[in-house]
Amino acid sequence: MKIGGHKISGRNIVVIPILRGTGNFFLKAGAIADYEDFEKLCPVTKAPMIMRAGETQAVPDVADPEYLKKIDERNTRRTSWMIIQSLNDTEDIEWETVKFEDPTTWINWSKELKESGFADTELVRIMNAVLEANSLDEEKVEQARKDFLAGLQGKQAK
Repeated sequence: MKIGGHKISGRNIVVIPILRGTGNFFLKAGAIADYEDFEKLCPVTKAPMIMRAGETQAVPDVADPEYLKKIDERNTRRTSWMIIQSLNDTEDIEWETVKFEDPTTWINWSKELKESGFADTELVRIMNAVLEANSLDEEKVEQARKDFLAGLQGKQAK
């Protein structure tokens, strides 16, 4: 497929420079093509069924505290998975306690980075780059819209 004569190839990659007096290095945050692997390891949580007075069929109890706890846990795992999966584009990155096949370890990403010497501000930069690689922020959408409209005006002028 082409758009405007250009073939779209490759995923979006955001480079995260980490500048240190002892030397600079670069992390890469790549866009995640799909969440199939995540879904296999963390399937959607289903609400327990309950019978309500006067009804003939059971309905999902989406207010069940245990269900809500599981939903929250899955959402946290999804965010952690997205971060470690996205950072996997960094050459030679080695996690010590994060194991891709074990969802209970994914939350360790921030602890590992902190223990490796990353400051909180650097963690924020990393998280922002992961979000940038995997989506567009409103500022970028607005700039793209302006560029597109300017291009249309240029074509109409010709």
